[in-house]
Amino acid sequence: MTSKPVVLRAIARQDVDEALDFYLADGGEAVALRFIDAIQAALLAIGRHPSEGSPRYAQNSICPDCAAGP
Repeated sequence: MTSKPVVLRAIARQDVDEALDFYLADGGEAVALRFIDAIQAALLAIGRHPSEGSPRYAQNSICPDCAAGP
């Protein structure tokens, strides 16, 4: 099965970085590594099934250009 590339917007990368910093500080390296594994699995799933999910929620998002694509 082919997968589409998933490109995170800057604000999403910032969210991931901030969450990773939190997990490193609060939970330690093992927790942070599990978080990274979960993020990678989620992005892989999105790449494999890019049309899943609700376009309605993307359109009603607080990010006005999120539904428009990159």
